[in-house]
Amino acid sequence: MPQSMQKHLRSATTRDVEKKLGKGKPVSFIRIGDGDVFCLSGSAGSNLEGISYAAHKAQCNDLATSLQQLGSHDDSNMYVLVGTFFLCRNGVGSDFDSFLQTHEMHSNFKGFITSVFYLDLTGRENPSGSGNYGPPPNPVVPSTFPSLVGRKVVVVGPRHLQKLSHTLNTASFLEASNAADRVDSLVQKMRLESAKWPKENVVFLVSGGFGGRLAILKAFKHLGHKDSFIDTGASLDGFAGEESRSFNQRGRELYDAAWQGDFDGVFDALEAGADPYAKYGVRKITALHVAARTGNRQILDMLLTWEKAPKPQLDVQNKDGETPLFGAVIEGHVGTTQALVDAKADVNVKDNEGRTVLCIAQQREQQDFVDFLISRGAIDSE
Repeated sequence: MPQSMQKHLRSATTRDVEKKLGKGKPVSFIRIGDGDVFCLSGSAGSNLEGISYAAHKAQCNDLATSLQQLGSHDDSNMYVLVGTFFLCRNGVGSDFDSFLQTHEMHSNFKGFITSVFYLDLTGRENPSGSGNYGPPPNPVVPSTFPSLVGRKVVVVGPRHLQKLSHTLNTASFLEASNAADRVDSLVQKMRLESAKWPKENVVFLVSGGFGGRLAILKAFKHLGHKDSFIDTGASLDGFAGEESRSFNQRGRELYDAAWQGDFDGVFDALEAGADPYAKYGVRKITALHVAARTGNRQILDMLLTWEKAPKPQLDVQNKDGETPLFGAVIEGHVGTTQALVDAKADVNVKDNEGRTVLCIAQQREQQDFVDFLISRGAIDSE
């Protein structure tokens, strides 16, 4: 644990949050994971939601400011959990240490908690710790969670959580796709929902990635004395029979290592059996997409030639219909573009908007790419 974090620790656990929630008291809870740390520290890359830190620099800065402002008003019922199991991986600990050293927390900040990463809303006795739901998908939908019985609950998250209207005692639902791009809009909607029940402690269950956490911090400033805001993350997906993010630890390590350009980390994950074609996040990105888009020829070559991997899927498409070749061309990486084409990637695949990589290169006036792609069989539809 970073030394700079040790002076900001709070003697509480998620169990304290669960007790307050069960008693109907206003309480709020957010989780800071490795993706949030990379966002806060200005690292390159993207998280499992497919959110580019560079493209969301303003939101990352806003998240940092919102954390620093905790303590400037009464934050005794706001619990900020840091996943310490992340801190030993991929430089996360040093990045968080650097953030805390350069972004002084408010002197009245109550501190971070470190145990356990998810709340357990089921109300069951769980000797292995709160939030231990087991690996999803688990489509067995239980009865209404005890802590939510008789409450006004607003679910803020992906559409599949609407399947749990009885389980979560849902009074209202706010769709939260692309939350990072519409934080202020979500906060405004949450305030309107709260106003429907002015004398009640409304429980907001938020599953919106780092954008959702930023929305919680902003809404807490206005409503934290009245309502409860709970960062549920992906913990409810299994009950809905969904798996919106991968729980395959080996695959997650491969994905992270690819974004960080960690050649040894990629090798270790592959050696442990990780699938380079497993898809992650809302954009369904593979490690192959990552290596191509970041221009890392060494990692891309290893992924393409790994003997123990499944049959190469050079044209695996993400949610937008983009193959790894799209990312290489979009970012202007000659090495990974050539490597994929040499490996027989299809140069005429179309994305969901009907574009080919040749079309993209033409739009970007990348004449060298245009000439190369045409020489390798790309069809000019213009």
